[in-house]
Amino acid sequence: MSRSRSTVSLVCGLMCLASFPATHVHAETLPSVPSSCFSYHFENVQEDARGFHASALHASYEGSKSTLTTGEINATSPEGNTSSQELQRLNASAAFAALTAFQGQASNTCQLNTSSFHGTLNTRWGNVTLAHNQHRLTIRALTLNTSERNKNTNVSFSASGVKDTTSSLIPSEVSASLIVEGHSATPLITINSLHAVNGTNALDGHGSVQTAANPLASSADLHISLTNVDALLNDVRQTAPARVTTALTIARLMGRANGSATEWDVGLHNGVATVNNVPIPLNLH
Repeated sequence: MSRSRSTVSLVCGLMCLASFPATHVHAETLPSVPSSCFSYHFENVQEDARGFHASALHASYEGSKSTLTTGEINATSPEGNTSSQELQRLNASAAFAALTAFQGQASNTCQLNTSSFHGTLNTRWGNVTLAHNQHRLTIRALTLNTSERNKNTNVSFSASGVKDTTSSLIPSEVSASLIVEGHSATPLITINSLHAVNGTNALDGHGSVQTAANPLASSADLHISLTNVDALLNDVRQTAPARVTTALTIARLMGRANGSATEWDVGLHNGVATVNNVPIPLNLH
């Protein structure tokens, strides 16, 4: 569940400065973020009127506790209203968000202020690797598109060729479309669509999430469906810890059958979580 919550602070998106050669001495950081928390470096940047191309991006989070590296990056501003430097900062912000989600928690001293970032972005990362201790997550191709309208940010992303060294449950393909309303510290995130595939299992979802520093003030309304749950349970029993099998078994029992899919309506309001209108005890204090 903690990994799911961290993924929301997203937007479900991605590593080794300690081992980089000495030529990478011009690492940068983001506004309001100390260099001890996060640093990044683009290789072989080529700029033009609509964006930039780089042969690689390297990023490090909290003194190389978690790292990100990519192959080629192509980033453009379709409307031509975002400078190459701003596009680079937007890509670095995406790397920061990915590392925060991958590590599973954000330090109080490592908080990104996104209110100063504006514009449109179309970007593609190739051969992404996220690393934290012995954990590795690789993505063959990742695309991210953002645009702003009436102070709201529209975001769509997709990832293909996803592999994880610690879990066979990570989807091999993921795509999502969402809207982040406003630039507050607790934005309302409307998920228009979420689609993930892992073997014969497909997960789809939509809804809204609003996170807050106080969990009791957070809220969520989500509709989720998953195909072939029984087949997934059989695989999980052989590969995953018992607690995962237990959680999935309980989830299946609480779900509604709809053809080959099992569906759940998940809510969180005033500290009370519900699944298909059944209250679930959670310790949010």
